[in-house]
Amino acid sequence: MMKINLLAYSVDPDLLTMLSSLNEKRKEIVVEHVGEIEELYENIDRQTFEAVLIDAAGGEIPLDLLTGDLIEQHPGTRILLLPPDDDPNSPELKDAIVHRLIMRPITSDDLVKALDELFPAPPAQTGEPAAEEHDQPAAFETDENHEPSLI
Repeated sequence: MMKINLLAYSVDPDLLTMLSSLNEKRKEIVVEHVGEIEELYENIDRQTFEAVLIDAAGGEIPLDLLTGDLIEQHPGTRILLLPPDDDPNSPELKDAIVHRLIMRPITSDDLVKALDELFPAPPAQTGEPAAEEHDQPAAFETDENHEPSLI
């Protein structure tokens, strides 16, 4: 896995403890966590992160605006989301840009697995040109045709 700078927003002390231990277990994942929405916006404006984990448990975050602004400012950033009330069909997710939904309870292994899937190791050099993959974010839709990846 490549080095990943992960910005995590949560007010959940258990999640923050898990993220701190992740820093110790996996040196290639550098976690910066914030507990205030203002800090989240400040960090997004100040620095680029490969991934952003948003814990929307409080349900007070305008996810569509936040994720849209984030992708506009940093198009390559991947967004991982713990949905409000652990409901993958929450109406608050409508129009939010999400690359991976993660359900509670979340473990460090769950997060590492999600990051491994979003940031796969480069293929071994075989001398043949590699097929291009396009991992474009899409607005989260709750109909039966567009289901997010759940972990």
